Amino acid sequence: MGRHDEAIETCRAGLQRHPAYLSARVTLGRALIETGDYDAAREELETVLRSAPENLAAIRGLAQIHERRGHSAEMDPHLAAMMNAEVERVVLAAEQARTAVATPEEPKPEPAMLATLVRLERFLVAIDAARHP
Repeated sequence: MGRHDEAIETCRAGLQRHPAYLSARVTLGRALIETGDYDAAREELETVLRSAPENLAAIRGLAQIHERRGHSAEMDPHLAAMMNAEVERVVLAAEQARTAVATPEEPKPEPAMLATLVRLERFLVAIDAARHP
């Protein structure tokens, strides 16, 4: 809603009491991006990824920083490595789920497989958005 400074202040106050609250760190990182404080935003988002490497919002935020700094033609190697590792993990999980349910007696996919495929699709959309602004 455009109240980035207020969001930054609120998140920082909350993180003083709850430093492990990753959603607040992502929100803080995104607000910092909007104010142009890319270094602080990157620090927050990388903190999230150290605890939750699969956090798509943090990955997208890092991609957005990279893009806004004018590096959209070639992705940061660290960011690309994180994205590739997550894609590999999600694809492996989807393949394991698919083979686990691919029996003639059980043609209906399990909810875990569907959830994994939805995550993969969202992740691929985020990668595409980061590579093609």
